[in-house]
Amino acid sequence: MDIEFLSGIATTGTLRGAAKKARLKQSYACRHLERLERKVGVPLCTGTQHNLRLTDDGAYLLRIGRRYLHRLNEAVCQVAGDFCEVDDANPAALRTIRFAVDGGVWDDFVDDLARHLPTLLPVVVNAAPEISKELFERYRVDAVYTSEPFREADRLSRPTATYHVADEPMWVGLPSDHPSAHKAVIPLRDLEEDRWIVGPGETARQALVNACWEVGFEPRIYRVVESLSMARSLLWHRAGVALFSPLSFPPGDNAGFLIRPLEDGPYQQHVLTVDPSVVPDYLARTLRERLQESYRERARGVNSEYAATLEQQAVGDVPLQRSGATESMVERNEPRDRDEALSCCASGIKSDHGDYRLEPEDVTMLRVIDESGSLNRAAPALLISQPALTRRLKRLERRLALKLLVSDYRGTALTAAGRKLLNMIAEAEREFQLAGQVLLERASRESATVRKRVPTVALSTPVSYPRLRLSSDVLHPTPAFD
Repeated sequence: MDIEFLSGIATTGTLRGAAKKARLKQSYACRHLERLERKVGVPLCTGTQHNLRLTDDGAYLLRIGRRYLHRLNEAVCQVAGDFCEVDDANPAALRTIRFAVDGGVWDDFVDDLARHLPTLLPVVVNAAPEISKELFERYRVDAVYTSEPFREADRLSRPTATYHVADEPMWVGLPSDHPSAHKAVIPLRDLEEDRWIVGPGETARQALVNACWEVGFEPRIYRVVESLSMARSLLWHRAGVALFSPLSFPPGDNAGFLIRPLEDGPYQQHVLTVDPSVVPDYLARTLRERLQESYRERARGVNSEYAATLEQQAVGDVPLQRSGATESMVERNEPRDRDEALSCCASGIKSDHGDYRLEPEDVTMLRVIDESGSLNRAAPALLISQPALTRRLKRLERRLALKLLVSDYRGTALTAAGRKLLNMIAEAEREFQLAGQVLLERASRESATVRKRVPTVALSTPVSYPRLRLSSDVLHPTPAFD
């Protein structure tokens, strides 16, 4: 309402126009402006009630306020998903799910998902494993496919379920004139005297050390590189040996190095990590199957020798691991079967009027409900009755076309959509609060400057310090409204 009020002043130049735009009574407009200026600590407009204009601080507050509202609406649209009409008679909703993957080209995977999951709209984000974990924790992605599973030490606050995709045997890259270069499979023991180039990440280093210990020696680690491309460059210069994925691009005939299978070498585990309250079990299993098929297809195109030995790996019927959330929360958000899971992918049904606006008051309401865990406890904190709060929530869910809350005998909790929405707008809230803090600090500096200019007087003489406030013409207008 405050942003709409300032926007009305900027566009109409009158208190009457601002009150109409903010849906306020005209008699309350002056008091509302005074309260708003007292809250931020600086004058926001100058002039009379019929000829108002925003100060620089007022224009700044309006600008950051509009940006904040825009970020709120962006978050709603992203959570609600993108909507597309398959045909004129039967519009279908496409549920957007964002993946974080560690490099590579994923066009074939996206095409494969379009064939097998037509109601799903995947968005693939390339990110390093550590960045992927951060994106997952901040609700920027809903699934992560990586060769470095999340560890218990990561302590994610978001619920997770991990699914096994593949166990990949590591191959070794070594100079073409290496004594063992003629062998079809390189025994790890033959590399005891070589210097090792280790790729980024503690997981790769620890896997190498453990594999070497198994065969009776400790590896001589020469250099830890920032990327596998740097490792390939060092192999060109015959600087040592390094572990590679069998799906790495094969070196040319005159590359100066080659990549061979490794006997007794380490494995790296490819896993899919999802939020079970967003990606239900059936959908996660389907995604795992498509990832396995994509892996085999890439092996056929890059390394036919490895693809010939690749067999269908056995996978369990349950996720490898669940963590980060109570079972009750997952139970209340997770679909139970195939039909319910598919309907979950197409659950974003657009409301009749298509209004996806989210007001700051709505965000406050959801946060209070999340913290209290009950509508009965949240209503007094919001200074509203419980029936009125329930009606307001229903109107908000209809307006956004999203299920935001789930209730049972244990209380009230946010759904996956509601929790994701709050986490996505947290950054926008911090930016808005920081901008407000800038205004308060500026007002404090100006107030201190004014006090320094007051002349020294006797202690018995009363001193009236000037206060930052609106002009009397604005606060106490002489003429009445037309």
